[in-house]
Amino acid sequence: SKIVNKCGGLPLAIRTVGNILRAKFSQHEWVKILESDMWNLSDNDSSINPALRLSYHNLPSYLKRCFAYCSLFPKGYEFYKDQLIQLWMAEGLLNFCQINKSEEELGTEFFNDLVARSFFQQSRRHGSHFTMHDLLNDLAKSVSGDFCLQIDSSFDKEITKRTRHISCSHKFNLDDKFLEHISKCNRLHCLMALTWEIGRGVLMNSNDQRALFSRIKYLRVLSFNNCLLTELVDDISNLNLLHYLDLSYTKIKRLPDSICMLHNLLTLLLIWCYHLTELPLDLHKLVNLRHLDVRMSGINKMPNHIGSLKHLQTLDSF
Repeated sequence: SKIVNKCGGLPLAIRTVGNILRAKFSQHEWVKILESDMWNLSDNDSSINPALRLSYHNLPSYLKRCFAYCSLFPKGYEFYKDQLIQLWMAEGLLNFCQINKSEEELGTEFFNDLVARSFFQQSRRHGSHFTMHDLLNDLAKSVSGDFCLQIDSSFDKEITKRTRHISCSHKFNLDDKFLEHISKCNRLHCLMALTWEIGRGVLMNSNDQRALFSRIKYLRVLSFNNCLLTELVDDISNLNLLHYLDLSYTKIKRLPDSICMLHNLLTLLLIWCYHLTELPLDLHKLVNLRHLDVRMSGINKMPNHIGSLKHLQTLDSF
């Protein structure tokens, strides 16, 4: 009851701490939780509930990294399980020496574990989606520090050399000011456009793309999902470390042949690209491709030699 009292009557805090205690079998371990210094931690993030911080502190290190990465999602953002697992894969968060398990299987275990610990919860609006409680979103931002950054229309946050992952809201405009700032973090691993409303995404013209691709050559994750995008420039081939490319819900009409030079690409998403009618003939050169999603696109046939993609696990939905 003393531990419950420390949770301040917050159901989420009680659930997350309860998940910790369920794995502790001795009185000594429970007392250790009760007397933890983290209940009284006072720092710049005093708004973070101490019970939630304690729950995060008791996660295994690999789950801490996967959870902190979710600080890129705005409050209320809904995500798919497979979407997040593929992002974790692209960022190298599932690179464990598991002889009998694929990274997808490992990611599923991690995801289910975070759901069981109440760090993720199923969306009430869409049963196939998941979300994070606002308080947990604040916690994720707190623990990720400068490494992860959300940018919106105000653009009042500093992009530092330590920044590795950036997400942009639909209210944000990619302009010279942003390109000037982003050149400071040339080791950027992730750039994602996140929006809820179709047709409200970030405007991405050809010149913007060329300027961007010349500055951030170490990208692992690039998402133009729902961006106002009609073409992808040949310079995409500069991103030869790219693992994840999402062009879903764009008006793109063709993919440049140079995309076939992205030999490290693991995931290619083309959902609702209804203007896109064919794929590059040399797509089979993407030898490491594991996930290709062309649901609701205009594509009506696959290029020759698609069967040579030996690592392909999902081809949705052709």
